[in-house]
Amino acid sequence: MPSVFALIMNPDQRRPDPAPLPIDLVKLILVGLAAWVVALAVTWIQYRAGSGLLQSVWTCVAGVTGGLLALIWAKVTRPQLG
Repeated sequence: MPSVFALIMNPDQRRPDPAPLPIDLVKLILVGLAAWVVALAVTWIQYRAGSGLLQSVWTCVAGVTGGLLALIWAKVTRPQLG
């Protein structure tokens, strides 16, 4: 097995990269989006009860917004099957 330095100097000696795993990106984003929505609900309840920070609520709002943008991106760039 060649050393790390030898592989850096001669990348042709590397083994080929493995094939990417087939995943459903939309489902993965939906799971993350659901986690942000739950976190938003929890932080909103904590804020309204007086034991939470408004900054944590806005962080969750940003997470939900990012998840929605990622969902739109995944649907637009998804390859057509069939």
